[in-house]
Amino acid sequence: MELILLLVIIAIGTYFQTVAGFGIAIIIIGLTSAFQLYSLPVIAAIISLITIGNCLVALKGVGRQTPWRKWVFTILGVIPGIYIGLLGLNHLSGEAISTLEFLLGCIILYSAISLFWRASAKKELSSVRSFSAAGFTSGLCSGMFGLGGPPLVYHFYRQPMAMEHIRALLLSTFLCSSVSRTVLLAWENQLTPEILTISAAAIPLVMLVTYLTQKYPTNIAPNTMRKGISIVLFLIAMRLMVPFFIDMLPK
Repeated sequence: MELILLLVIIAIGTYFQTVAGFGIAIIIIGLTSAFQLYSLPVIAAIISLITIGNCLVALKGVGRQTPWRKWVFTILGVIPGIYIGLLGLNHLSGEAISTLEFLLGCIILYSAISLFWRASAKKELSSVRSFSAAGFTSGLCSGMFGLGGPPLVYHFYRQPMAMEHIRALLLSTFLCSSVSRTVLLAWENQLTPEILTISAAAIPLVMLVTYLTQKYPTNIAPNTMRKGISIVLFLIAMRLMVPFFIDMLPK
């Protein structure tokens, strides 16, 4: 039953990622953490693997529109951030689960607020150093939670760039970060049989949902979808953060 529910959640996250260029990680991690389906390290590893499948299919239509210079400077920050984030996950996952869930809730809450009140676009393109800084922050979140989207979404969507370029840049960056994280996990022998088995079941589903979403575009207004998802994310964040404060109360 847990696997079926996880696959449904993955399909929902894949749909949103294909439409908007982001969302697969934050939806899957948020809902699986709220329902306590699998441990965070397991889910984060699965997301890295299935994101590769999603991005490979989604980029077939938009890959050529990627602004590669911005991508390179973003990746220069992403890769070291992933390594440091993985070290943090390995340190916290054993003894500080409540702290880990609280940090995850903070990131999801930030994403919900940013998504609901979308920041206005800048008039001029940010410096390449800002792309590297956003990439490093994304790498930290990706390494620790498998959740590298929020910093990039906030930074990229504020740039005076065409939407198709932003979406292609997001997907290209997620592809590289997911491959990098998966390679590091394999190097450290952390790709367990459970992770590989679930991923083997999920990847074909992800690729199918991605293909169908591109072939049959949604009629839902982007603004309506964005605000709906932000409300769901807010509720997930509260579910993860409130127990942390309850545990701090004197007993």
